[in-house]
Amino acid sequence: MKYVLGTATLAGLMAVSAFAHGGGQHVQGFLRAMTATSVTVEDAKHKMITVLLRPNTEVKKSGVMATMGDLKIGERVVIHAEENKADKLEAEEIDFGPAPAKP
Repeated sequence: MKYVLGTATLAGLMAVSAFAHGGGQHVQGFLRAMTATSVTVEDAKHKMITVLLRPNTEVKKSGVMATMGDLKIGERVVIHAEENKADKLEAEEIDFGPAPAKP
């Protein structure tokens, strides 16, 4: 039951965030690798997608500002990214964790 509720909550968070970031691309899946300059995500089709980090990339856990140190391999993430001039994805924001509780 917790898994279903958590999945439904994350799906809702992803749907809301899709409207919040126009013109970008969303990368969703499980974090598989992390370096100082990039993260690699395995999507639902088991494709590995590497996204570059910007100095100003925001990291949020459950809607609250966090750091890259809070993010762990294996966590489900939603990354809001844009393509740069070299056709590489760059992260604007990385979201992870359950959706924030409603007041």
